[in-house]
Amino acid sequence: MGDLGGRPRFRSKEATEFSYMFMGTERNAAPLQPGRYCEGPSLDGQGSFSFRAGFEPLGEEPVLGPARPDSGAQVEQMNEPPVTNALA
Repeated sequence: MGDLGGRPRFRSKEATEFSYMFMGTERNAAPLQPGRYCEGPSLDGQGSFSFRAGFEPLGEEPVLGPARPDSGAQVEQMNEPPVTNALA
C-alpha cells in the first residue's frame, strides 16, 4: 500500500493533520450527517476519519495573473478586476 500509481508515497511531506479530515466549507458551519467519510477508521488503517465544520482557507488570498487570450475566458473576465466572494 505504499505507492500510488507506481510511485512511492512520501508521507513525511504530507500535511498529515488533513489526511483523513472532511472539511466543511459552509459559511454557517452547519452540522454534517454522519457517514463513513467523516468518522471511524480509515480504509488504509493509518488513521481515523474526522470532520471539521466551518473550515476557513489557510494562507493568503492568491494573486492570479490575467487569463491567457487563448484560455476561453470571456472578454469581460479579462478586462475587469477579479470578483471575490471572500469574507471580509
